Amino acid sequence: MAGKRRTRVIGRVARGDTAGGARPAPGRVSEPAAPAWAGLARVSSTAAKNDFAGVVHRVERGAALVVMRHDRPAVVMIPLEEYAALADVNARRLDALTARFDAELAAMNAPAVWRGTQQGFEARLDQAPVTRRRKGGARTRA
Repeated sequence: MAGKRRTRVIGRVARGDTAGGARPAPGRVSEPAAPAWAGLARVSSTAAKNDFAGVVHRVERGAALVVMRHDRPAVVMIPLEEYAALADVNARRLDALTARFDAELAAMNAPAVWRGTQQGFEARLDQAPVTRRRKGGARTRA
């Protein structure tokens, strides 16, 4: 009997029949953008608990499943290879962001920037700002 039950549960998971899903009431407009998990096969948490090995085998074969709890999505099960690819993408994004931050920090620590910052702190509000120095000319007040 256990074999028949497994086939029945896995069959429902494959068709996505086990999830009731939140359906809009008649006459009401649903949200325009579908959630990211909307196209995935769904399985109820009870069915996933009762046939966990079958659900794991299905995910190992490449299917992503949404485990529903009280007709709401609770978790998404994805194959390990897909998770590793997602983790790698996030690591590369973090490395790129770190490199960008380091470059901007180095630019802010340049001597010319420090001189400009110091001039800004030494500026007085009761005096006109110092104009840019022309090549070969002396500084003048505006």
